[in-house]
Amino acid sequence: MEAGGDLSGAHAVDVASLLKQFFRELPEPLMTTDLHDVFVQCVGASHAVDGTSASLEAVLLACLLLPDTNLATLRYLVTFLMQVAANSDCNRMDSSNLAICLAPNLLYSEHTSSASDGQRLEAETTVIQLLIENAACVGMVSNSVIERASLLNICFTLTAESSTSVHAGATKAGKVAKKKKKQRSGSLQGFIDLIV
Repeated sequence: MEAGGDLSGAHAVDVASLLKQFFRELPEPLMTTDLHDVFVQCVGASHAVDGTSASLEAVLLACLLLPDTNLATLRYLVTFLMQVAANSDCNRMDSSNLAICLAPNLLYSEHTSSASDGQRLEAETTVIQLLIENAACVGMVSNSVIERASLLNICFTLTAESSTSVHAGATKAGKVAKKKKKQRSGSLQGFIDLIV
């Protein structure tokens, strides 16, 4: 096969191997070593939030912590993998099989974790499977997060306004206190002048 040549004659297994090798040989994993434990811990989230699983929401939020180029590449890749999984009746590669094949190349860490290797690999695979199945949401901020941020913004605005008015009141009270101190110190100064 020539460089830059037509891949129509290439066997699917060869193309898949090349893709896995590309991601495996990156200097830093696509989902970064620093965020590895964060992604793995996301799988442990179990409470349902707004009809979605907490694990999914946590994984999608963790994706927002990735560097821009990593996030864009991840989004493009999982969108492609979602299309591959949509043809699983022909290629026998559903999202679970794709995740099993690609997780060790996309999300890994050389650091040892407290979880056993089997548990860690299962969590890594689950993260990749969630991303493939929800490719359209990768890199997006959910409506529930936007609503919560909006509520927090309102709360902080109200808090800032009330602290500003409290600060203004304290400043005004401080000026009154300073005036009283100046009046007293002036009257004492006059008294001292009389004694001397």
